[in-house]
Amino acid sequence: MISNWEHVRPDKDVFASFLGIDKAQFCRCLESSLRCGERAIRAHSVQNSHLLDHLVRDGHVVGLTHSVTLSEGPKIDFGLVGRNQATTFTGLCASHDDLIFGPIEKNELDFTSPEHRFLLAYRAAYRELHATMEGAMKAQASYLERVRRNLDPKDSPSPAGRLANDRMLVSWETYSYKGLLDAAYVKRDFSLMVHDVITLDAQRTSVAACTLFSVDHIQVRGDVLRIHLNVLPVAPHTTVVLFSYLRSHASLARPFLERILGSNGPHQRYELSRLILDSCENFVLSPTYFDTWGVEKRNAVLDYFVNTLLKSDLAYECADLYLF
Repeated sequence: MISNWEHVRPDKDVFASFLGIDKAQFCRCLESSLRCGERAIRAHSVQNSHLLDHLVRDGHVVGLTHSVTLSEGPKIDFGLVGRNQATTFTGLCASHDDLIFGPIEKNELDFTSPEHRFLLAYRAAYRELHATMEGAMKAQASYLERVRRNLDPKDSPSPAGRLANDRMLVSWETYSYKGLLDAAYVKRDFSLMVHDVITLDAQRTSVAACTLFSVDHIQVRGDVLRIHLNVLPVAPHTTVVLFSYLRSHASLARPFLERILGSNGPHQRYELSRLILDSCENFVLSPTYFDTWGVEKRNAVLDYFVNTLLKSDLAYECADLYLF
């Protein structure tokens, strides 16, 4: 992933220290009051018992894996992930996970239900807040470790310090946005959000995803446009795609999504595939489907995902990016 790793490779002691930071997890129940002190569990952002069933083979799905070695540096690849770990995040305790998301966990999903649609979008916001908080925690810990080792100055700017500040700002902005959804949830005002539902029929289901992503070049009242995306395999040959956004943002979100919302068939699935790879890391694939990929397709998908980690590129075209 880092092409010049041989020039920046740290010594073994430093590498071991930062590897420990990289493996650290942020575990806290993020219910709206932030007063819960119960232990956070591995909560699923995509329903395990009914949705992942349509992708799983021998108890596993295929997901993105991250590893770091002293000789090669960071590496992202595809690998088998146990279904009990897939799409999970440690951002809710068992009680709050059940209290908030019980209606969509214990019942068949109803995509005409304002409550169900809101909760699917709300869960994506919980998962994204957890991801940004964990990212900020790791960035800050890495910066402080660099200062402790005299690799960075304590009282003047440095790239690591700026990165830590940037990650904390992103986390704060995500927290502030989720606060809007928290208030709506408490009031049971599900009309805060609007949704577009797409049903895809295919030879087989192949992918599931749950994310909240920002469209950074579209500004909205001091924030950026944020779109919730759920890709849910609801039957062996049927996938439901749910786009959600604040009602006040719909006039900007729908034109941005026009290439998906305004198309159908293979072209729609292609545009959706590109958006998933460009804007979401929380997705999993059917191992049976993944096994049909050749080396060229696998490399094309990985390269596009890695190349868009820091900057979106929805202008890039490649037929190998299909995920359906």
